[in-house]
Amino acid sequence: MKHVLSKSKLLAGHAVVGLAFVILLLLAWQADPGVADENRLLENLQAAALFLALVLSLVNLAPLRRRPPPYIAAGLAVLFLSLFLRELDVEKLGLPDVLTFLGSGTGRNLLLGLLWGAVLLGVVRNRHRLKEDALAYLRSPLLYYLLAAAAFYIVGEALDKKLLPLAKPVRVFWEETAECLAAFWCVLGTLVWTAANCFRLPFDDKPKSR
Repeated sequence: MKHVLSKSKLLAGHAVVGLAFVILLLLAWQADPGVADENRLLENLQAAALFLALVLSLVNLAPLRRRPPPYIAAGLAVLFLSLFLRELDVEKLGLPDVLTFLGSGTGRNLLLGLLWGAVLLGVVRNRHRLKEDALAYLRSPLLYYLLAAAAFYIVGEALDKKLLPLAKPVRVFWEETAECLAAFWCVLGTLVWTAANCFRLPFDDKPKSR
């Protein structure tokens, strides 16, 4: 029997999980408002989720049963690395000087610039198949997860810029929660995508014929 993944069921199920996640974060914040501070629970959850998404993206560079175009997997890996380093204060971790340099400031910008340049080169080299790949990923649930993540990052950025009239503790909590949800959708989308590639599972939301 051929297993088929339903995009709508996956998204609905994960939306419920996301709501439960928000409730747990809210309860944690009510018990200890400090969980929303710098380098505390919420930021650490974001960093952990983005690191996992990064690892899963790299898994897709391996010879799986259905291997995605390497430039797409590499692009996702660089995207999640960029977000991960944005959340992580590498200079405060006491790492070796080389890692501290590559993970912060000018060194981080140089590293990410080189990696994004390599991804762009991969896109250019595969320009003949861009349309085919774009259509394939428009049908993939990964796109929906990434769009949801982008929406939450936009909400978090709006809160960070104080565009909403909220008291500072409340604003900081919801900013970090929005970014947590963005990271949550990143890792869920990459997990579903990786599982589908490992087991060659198709996605189907078409109504069944009677």
